[in-house]
Amino acid sequence: QIDPKNDQIFEMKKQIQAMDADLEDYHRKNKQLQVNIEQLTTKQRQLQEEIVSQRKKMTDCQTIIKRFKTDLQECVNFIQEPKQLRESMTSLYKKYVPNGIKKPELDPDIQREYNRQRDYLEKSVASLKRKLLKDSEVHRQDNTRVLQENVALIREINELQAQMDALKRERQLQRLNVSKRNTRKTSVPPKQRRQDLSASLNEIDANRSLIEDLRRRIDEQMALRQTALPSQ
Repeated sequence: QIDPKNDQIFEMKKQIQAMDADLEDYHRKNKQLQVNIEQLTTKQRQLQEEIVSQRKKMTDCQTIIKRFKTDLQECVNFIQEPKQLRESMTSLYKKYVPNGIKKPELDPDIQREYNRQRDYLEKSVASLKRKLLKDSEVHRQDNTRVLQENVALIREINELQAQMDALKRERQLQRLNVSKRNTRKTSVPPKQRRQDLSASLNEIDANRSLIEDLRRRIDEQMALRQTALPSQ
């Protein structure tokens, strides 16, 4: 009978130990829950305080906006009086921006990107300036060359026109001489008159051919001048 009782006692001790372990686990979980509750309570209180603070800030901002609108409306009343408008706007700025506008701090990555873009643009501008100076020098040289060519063409055209005018005058004199010869008395033999007339006609034909050649050359020089002018 003793052994069964010992077995029962052993089983009861095991149950008691298991129940103690469960109880300790419950106590541990209860403490953790209490810690969590306290943390949540603290967080809730902080959130409530933040909400109250934000509401106060929003109310203050709305109040400032209303005051600013009222003051701005008073400034608008001086829209036709530049001096008073400037003074009222200065007073308004000092009232609502007493410490000036603070320059916001840029993110380092943004600042580096900004510096990189600025360096790139500065180099591009410098390169374009060099190219512009080079192109300007080339263009100036081209203009000088074209101007010199035009001066030479004009000089040659004037010389050709002078030669053509001289030939025209000479041709007129030849026609006058032929006319005078035809009106002379018949003291000159017919054969001699025919020879003189033939020589005069040949000389006139030669002069006519020379005049035509001069005109052709003048037209060519004028065409060259016209093609050179657009490139100035």
